[in-house]
Amino acid sequence: MPILLLGQNHRTAPVELRERLAFDEEKVGALAELLKDDKVLWETVVVSTCNRVEIYAVAKDLQEGHARLTGLLEQIHSVPLSSLQDSVYRHEDAAAVRHLFRVASGLDSMVLGEGQILAQVKTGYA
Repeated sequence: MPILLLGQNHRTAPVELRERLAFDEEKVGALAELLKDDKVLWETVVVSTCNRVEIYAVAKDLQEGHARLTGLLEQIHSVPLSSLQDSVYRHEDAAAVRHLFRVASGLDSMVLGEGQILAQVKTGYA
């Protein structure tokens, strides 16, 4: 089963674009509700700060998984991702895991060692 990452961060998008995909508690809840009985995505985790929005997931299928993640983001935020295509990145498997470790350790932050993301990753793991 592929591991997927769909994201946008301070390197790929200005703050006004990142704000369009930001997750608050209500939107995280809406995503959880949509994924409750999902047949394509499992074990989904959202990392959302002022500098990044990333969704990690285990998927049944690579293409189906990316299409589902894209559709969910569009549905929850009422934003067509095609309008943000140049600022959104996708990684799979080892590249997604490597990116997560860089993010969780603070190596891929505007402020080296930022702790907010690690806390979100710990909560997602729990």
